[in-house]
Amino acid sequence: MNPQIELPPWTEKPDTPFSLACNDCDAGTDVPSMAAALVLDWQDVHYDSWGDDMPWNYLGDCPDCQREKLKGQTLLLFQDRLT
Repeated sequence: MNPQIELPPWTEKPDTPFSLACNDCDAGTDVPSMAAALVLDWQDVHYDSWGDDMPWNYLGDCPDCQREKLKGQTLLLFQDRLT
């Protein structure tokens, strides 16, 4: 059984084909839909109103870049505690 994922109404524009790019790397071309992006743990996926001339319509943070950001934040927290 495949559960249906309900998306907030502001996340997708029905008349816009879904194509995704990461804010920080070149990931996203293999993600076929907003629902798939959410299942794959993409964060902050939103319509890119500036992307009219770009090969994508949506931007977000891919799971790999999220992990790297968290590593950096964790390192900063520990460095603050050491000083």
